[in-house]
Amino acid sequence: MKKIKEWLSLYNATEDRKKKFKPLRMTVMGCGGTGKSVLINTLVCCIRKVFDDNNSVFVTAPTGAAAYNVGGTTIHKEFKLNYMDTNSDGNLGDNAKQTLIKKLLQTIVILFDERSMIGQITLGDAESNIRKTAHNGGHENEDWGGIPVVVAFGDDYQLPAPALGAIESLVNQGKCKSSQNGAQQFINLGKTTMELTKIMRQSEKEKPFLDLLFNMRFGHPREQDKDTLLSLHLNSDNFTPEQIEEIKRKATYVCANKKEVIEHNWNRLREEHSNTNPVARIQTQTISNDTRYRGTAKCLRKESDIEPILNICRGARVQIRGKNFEPDWGLYNGAIGHVVEIIYEKNSSPLDGSIPEYVVVDFPQYRGPPWIQEKPCWIPIPPLEVKCRKHCCTLQYLPLSLAYAKTGHTFQGQTVGPGYVIPCIVVHPGKKKMELNCPGLMYMFISRATTIGTPENRNDSAIFFCSNDMNRDRISNMTKTQKGEEGIKIKHRRKWISFLRRNLHHITVSQSERKKLIDWVETTKISSDVVMEIIDDMNWRKSNQLNY
Repeated sequence: MKKIKEWLSLYNATEDRKKKFKPLRMTVMGCGGTGKSVLINTLVCCIRKVFDDNNSVFVTAPTGAAAYNVGGTTIHKEFKLNYMDTNSDGNLGDNAKQTLIKKLLQTIVILFDERSMIGQITLGDAESNIRKTAHNGGHENEDWGGIPVVVAFGDDYQLPAPALGAIESLVNQGKCKSSQNGAQQFINLGKTTMELTKIMRQSEKEKPFLDLLFNMRFGHPREQDKDTLLSLHLNSDNFTPEQIEEIKRKATYVCANKKEVIEHNWNRLREEHSNTNPVARIQTQTISNDTRYRGTAKCLRKESDIEPILNICRGARVQIRGKNFEPDWGLYNGAIGHVVEIIYEKNSSPLDGSIPEYVVVDFPQYRGPPWIQEKPCWIPIPPLEVKCRKHCCTLQYLPLSLAYAKTGHTFQGQTVGPGYVIPCIVVHPGKKKMELNCPGLMYMFISRATTIGTPENRNDSAIFFCSNDMNRDRISNMTKTQKGEEGIKIKHRRKWISFLRRNLHHITVSQSERKKLIDWVETTKISSDVVMEIIDDMNWRKSNQLNY
């Protein structure tokens, strides 16, 4: 907020003062539950109040679930990135460019959440698109188009991006221009770092849980931490058969591998299926060379992870897949609901290969306008069409998939516990080598929960474990290989976090300074005319060249 005040003070300032202004590029660290989302929401409310403009600040995240948690949208949707093109080098179409120019005309702040999951290419393309369009364009020689404040929030001890991400920025910047730009932006943002240290998600009465989280974050649990985690295994003596059945009924399973996800989803679908509630076998349709046939065309099979067949029935737990309809309403990629009804056109059915007209899904977290007044969370999900890169094939599919179980990467960013959409999870942690390939996997699983119950009553926990892979060896020395050597990604992470900590700022804001800032937010209204006059007078900043 002080940096925003400084930027606003440039109105009618001298040329010398304008040239001395440095935009804020910052990284905010903090383990799971330290209030990063609350801080983001607070900042957004303050900024939008001062400028009376929703577009004065944008909040984005790499996944729909993470974006929903901070009231934002996905990076790809907000900044017009092509999710099917992972090597675009920041190419921006004319229509997308004009849309961004209008959107970013008076933008002052851009905030990124779940930084650990953002890939270098994603961040690089986002910066490139913003640089070409922010503040009416014309500022391509300034990083982020001269936007005064850009901040990235996240925890590098949680799951890294599937591709090259922040932790590799110092050692591997990829081969394409987008990846190299993204790595440099991670570095630039990391040159000013601040850290949130107090865990807010779990209450103080959960002190043993907080200590466990601290040790698990660094991959070195104590023996008593291991005992606690193993006491949450459904095969332990802490649960009666009736309690286990109740846990399995209400829980979402979270797995390290897709294989376990598919197997669990199939088993639960079989339980839901009956003679009066049969499974609809919904096949995707592809139009290629003017010929309609079932399945997925060869080029689309390479480009898309959309399954050629979707099996669902009434009552099935499903999630939106491959589409962020309206993340701020709760209709994001990964949003979970239950199938209410499957609607086909007259004289059509899954038996002849037809796709439904729409599927009605009950999304408990939906917060948008109602489709049916009496059922405000019932939403019709229609089929979608997607074209291949060459535009020779069109795939028509229903953007849903079974969601009795999810992978760790698709689950990161969600909170689990009493009062939340997902009351508890059962974790299939995978073998120990998964931890080296995806450092922070186990910590991410555990940090999603708000409670682990008490030693006397583990049934109240928000997290449980299953499978033979969950054993003492699995949760011991999670940073080392069988030969006792540090994992490669662990080395990269350690080097990256050391870089951030060297740039850590410890700033204390006095009560009087805090009160002045709050009073300023409460009493200040900045007109769009003032903002535009400052933006129009930006030639003085063109000496701030991009640093590749």
